[in-house]
Amino acid sequence: MTEDNKTGETNKKKKKLSSSDVWKFFTKIGVCEDGKERAKCNGCNQKYIIGGARYGTSHLKRHIEKCTKCRFDDVGQMMVDMQGKLKAKKIDQMVSRELCANLIIRHGLPFKFVEYPNLGLG
Repeated sequence: MTEDNKTGETNKKKKKLSSSDVWKFFTKIGVCEDGKERAKCNGCNQKYIIGGARYGTSHLKRHIEKCTKCRFDDVGQMMVDMQGKLKAKKIDQMVSRELCANLIIRHGLPFKFVEYPNLGLG
């Protein structure tokens, strides 16, 4: 190998993949006038310095917890509507209890039905 090939290969840096979940709530906007890379909150458009050991993702995670415009719902409380889209709906315990009782009555199921392990009610 020539001297040029050796230095060319060592000067190339691999870009690190952004694997943190905070990037679902932030967009990288690039380097600003001060020479520091920044990211913008998708909810409130607040800008933060990113990159390096000093500016990791911990401060972005803390912002997500405090930001009132960043919305994230518990996936366990999501339901699929008639069009197949996910909708955030709170499950009412009394409504689900009434639906279960109607199911048992209409189909003549034993009362022990609610204790079946795969049903998740018992």
